[in-house]
Amino acid sequence: MAGFWTNQKEEQFLDLWEERPELYAVGVAEYTNRNARGNAIRSVATALGISEAEVKKKMDNMRTQYSRYLKSPPSGSGGNLTPRQEWFLRRLKFLELHMNKRPSTSNLYVQNDSTTSLEEGEDDDRRDDTEQEQEEQEQEREEEEEKVQPKGKKRHILK
Repeated sequence: MAGFWTNQKEEQFLDLWEERPELYAVGVAEYTNRNARGNAIRSVATALGISEAEVKKKMDNMRTQYSRYLKSPPSGSGGNLTPRQEWFLRRLKFLELHMNKRPSTSNLYVQNDSTTSLEEGEDDDRRDDTEQEQEEQEQEREEEEEKVQPKGKKRHILK
């Protein structure tokens, strides 16, 4: 069906889709009615002369593209939208109120450095850990020096 979707057919498809809120508006009572949704998809498919599966696929693809275009472009990409992207944003605006935006997550752990603010109590814990590490290192150095130097002649360590 690659050659089927001309600009005119897409416009016709979007008009038919927008006329049937049971296909996209969660707040509409018919949205949860499987029969109503099936009938709406069937009527769009009949009007366009394609299969119901093709209608569902086109709806999914267009919704996905629309949600991608709503996101801000990656840095360094110039941020300019193509005419096709602008058309998508304008033409599928009827979906905007009915789409749930999931919060983004990251698997990247960013370690706080000394310039970032720490949560209350976290600063004290970090200071305690640092002091303890310094004391342990100092104790290790003193033990090493005792092994190397003869007893009774202890070298003073400046702090």
